[in-house]
Amino acid sequence: MDHVLARSIRITAGLISGVAFFLILKKEYLWAAGVALGTLWSIVNFWLLSRILNIGILRRKPAQLPFFLTLKFPILYGIGFFILSMRIFPVGSLLVGVSSLFLMTAAFLLCPCIGISKMKFRYNHRGFGGLWAIPQGVTAEECDEEEHSGAPEGR
Repeated sequence: MDHVLARSIRITAGLISGVAFFLILKKEYLWAAGVALGTLWSIVNFWLLSRILNIGILRRKPAQLPFFLTLKFPILYGIGFFILSMRIFPVGSLLVGVSSLFLMTAAFLLCPCIGISKMKFRYNHRGFGGLWAIPQGVTAEECDEEEHSGAPEGR
């Protein structure tokens, strides 16, 4: 799970940097800062959650659990409440920033075309008009066989 989180953080940080740059070009400085701040808060939140789960489930360094719990719940959530209560940044920008990491992580876990699965997506050359999952190592000629095409039965 740590590799999924690390990859999600890297890609989310890159995408949000691009979004923030675009918003700065449009002179939406508070939106750019809100999106970046929401993403940073979400990254810290996910990282702390992964540390807590590693300690709790895998029993690695259990003496550190109170430290991470204290850091996550009263401190990080208190900072989030303070940011919202200041009303400097638009709430929508903070929501976009916070949800961006959730969406990227969900994409990595649910979509095999991003690279987490051992499947890759290739256009089905027989004309079914869509993308079908084909196991890696299967050639295009082998796709003529129904069991490898990924096409639903009866088409």
